[in-house]
Amino acid sequence: MAFKPNDLNYIKNTISIFKYGSTLRCPKALKYRMHDFLVIINGGDDPAIEWHYESFRKWPEHYTILSKLSTNKIARLQRLIYSCPIFYNSLINSENKLIKYGVVSYDQFEKNLIHWPSSFLPGRFHKVICPLSNIPLQLLNIINLNRMQALKLSILSLLKYDYSISSEGIKLLFSDNSLKYLDKNYFLDERPNDTYEISLNNILEKIISISYYGDIRCLTNDAYKKAVTKELEGSLPYLFSVYFPLIVELSKISSGNLNLNSPNLSSIDKLKDLAKSITSALENEVTKDGLGGMNTKIKESKEWFEFHRIYNDTNPSIMCNNNPVWIKKTFESLPDNIISLCCKKAAARRLRMLSPLKLLSKNYIQTSRLDATLPWEGDVIANCIYYWNLRSSIIGLLLGIPSNIGKLVSYN
Repeated sequence: MAFKPNDLNYIKNTISIFKYGSTLRCPKALKYRMHDFLVIINGGDDPAIEWHYESFRKWPEHYTILSKLSTNKIARLQRLIYSCPIFYNSLINSENKLIKYGVVSYDQFEKNLIHWPSSFLPGRFHKVICPLSNIPLQLLNIINLNRMQALKLSILSLLKYDYSISSEGIKLLFSDNSLKYLDKNYFLDERPNDTYEISLNNILEKIISISYYGDIRCLTNDAYKKAVTKELEGSLPYLFSVYFPLIVELSKISSGNLNLNSPNLSSIDKLKDLAKSITSALENEVTKDGLGGMNTKIKESKEWFEFHRIYNDTNPSIMCNNNPVWIKKTFESLPDNIISLCCKKAAARRLRMLSPLKLLSKNYIQTSRLDATLPWEGDVIANCIYYWNLRSSIIGLLLGIPSNIGKLVSYN
């Protein structure tokens, strides 16, 4: 019997299988591109060894020459790098279509989605992704937490800041505990809170860009913009169904600093119903045999056109206050690796800000103040994401070598 992705569900220690990538959102890719899957298995070394042993026994052709040395070595290679703990089997034939699946242990998957050591796993779950079976509640909670973090990061990067730092606060900027001083009057010159309107479209674009900006495959500006646009246009109903409820949840815990700007509630309710219907149709196509996706039938359906018509007419948005205390609190709730990277980028800019030329500027001499560089500013976050993605994509590229050696040569 021919192999199908759903067959991986029946291997011992399998928790869930997800499909991701362009074949989920593009009918043309569904026919001609490789189908990508992620298999989450029970955590620990022994379950990984058992899983690969049974998989290798059933489908030895899935594994490359290097992988056939030992299932223990495969499991060790899979769990080797904390920031990218995945082992891929690639170029597998299923129903005359090529597929690739990666295997990751739950304990490492959980740590990656909480701490974001790289964009490899968190970024996958910011975009469209479909399960091949029911998702355990604990796993679903981790995925939703990861998405909430992406939502917070995108909103912070879209706000504008107008703070300055007094000469008394310069020394504190370089202390180990500088973040705790950010709500002190002697550190920040707080302007009156401004309220910004941010469209949902801009928020979703920023969320998608978290996994593309700096990726080695999208280093040119045109390639990056094209990737983000394709992702947004091809999966807008799905993204709406995922992130709109999270925006509602975030608004409830924001102490009035973030509010929905929805003058037409009936249109929003209609959008939610249509997005749910389209997402359900997509998931039904995927769960049949794992090889389905956003086909022409879904994209030419009445629901698809109606959703986009109402969405464009309504233009959903949020109103967000530029409150430094709330912004600081939101930033501190982000994944610790992102906080660390942003703080380092901001600190580097402060060093440049305190150069002799800056200190002798007319503005500084007259006011003894300088523009503050804060770790949650949009350009600081963008710089951080660029470096984070570049590093992650290079690691991912190197780790893909063992899954292709031998197959790339022998594949016809």
